[in-house]
Amino acid sequence: MKCKNFCELVSEYIDQELDEELQGLFEEHLLKCEKCTSLLNTMRKTIYFSKQVYKIEKVPTKIVTRIYSEIHIIYEKKSKK
Repeated sequence: MKCKNFCELVSEYIDQELDEELQGLFEEHLLKCEKCTSLLNTMRKTIYFSKQVYKIEKVPTKIVTRIYSEIHIIYEKKSKK
């Protein structure tokens, strides 16, 4: 799996929506790629802290989508270097 594919699937992985085969490929990539592991951890922490802020209310989908987009943009810029 390439980093670009990883970025496209990371939210589905976090939400446990990948089939077994894709999940296996995803996790194999994590073992080999420090950048993608860092991206996954950052996204998980962002979700965790967002939930803490909005503990009473659900985090609006618009905000979650924006966070994913911003992280993806930053990751893409770093991977092009």
